[in-house]
Amino acid sequence: MKKNMNILIVDDDAYDREVFTRAVKQVYETIECLEFTNGEQALKSLRDSTRPLPDCIFLDLRMPRISGKKC
Repeated sequence: MKKNMNILIVDDDAYDREVFTRAVKQVYETIECLEFTNGEQALKSLRDSTRPLPDCIFLDLRMPRISGKKC
């Protein structure tokens, strides 16, 4: 596994984000998890050229503003 893997987690439910992040950290504690509450925030982050692109993105399908499907 890549040493500095980055995962983007997009879910409007704080508890779900927390559980997912904890599960990921149990598998490999050095994975960086970046969390957002909606697709709009995630897309803004992905368009930011100063940030590296995530290695993996997990999206909730039903969220406010921009859904996971639209994102």
